[in-house]
Amino acid sequence: MEQRDLERFRVPEVLITERRLADFAARLESGRAAGIALLDDRVCGYGWLSRQPELDATCGIAISPAEDEGYIYDGFIFSSYRSRRLYEPLLLWRIDRLRKQGCRKVYSIVFSDNARALSVHRQIGFKACGQISFMKALGFRFLRKYVATDPGSS
Repeated sequence: MEQRDLERFRVPEVLITERRLADFAARLESGRAAGIALLDDRVCGYGWLSRQPELDATCGIAISPAEDEGYIYDGFIFSSYRSRRLYEPLLLWRIDRLRKQGCRKVYSIVFSDNARALSVHRQIGFKACGQISFMKALGFRFLRKYVATDPGSS
């Protein structure tokens, strides 16, 4: 994704807010990278990748990849394009890009109620290395539980 690609998101079937587009622009300006999924030259999804420290905005967890590690986040296929098997190629593109940059491990946060994303992650070789439980109340986020597991060498 490049700055000029942000205009592709200004179509009715995408329904992305100007605030979100401004966030995307800021991420790109800071050197972060993303891929966009296209179908018939229309944007149908996106996904971010990073090798630098990130703060997951949804659950407030800091991700600090080591020198040979990467982090993929904020992957999304717009609802009008779901069930077309577009998420997996977008995920694989991000992993491939990180591998080409020397990453031997890639981390991703996937919510337990996102069965499709969990299935795709498992099919391509991701293993759970932890579980996070949090609660939101009155605008505050409370980390309830974090359980780390040994991800092995994969």
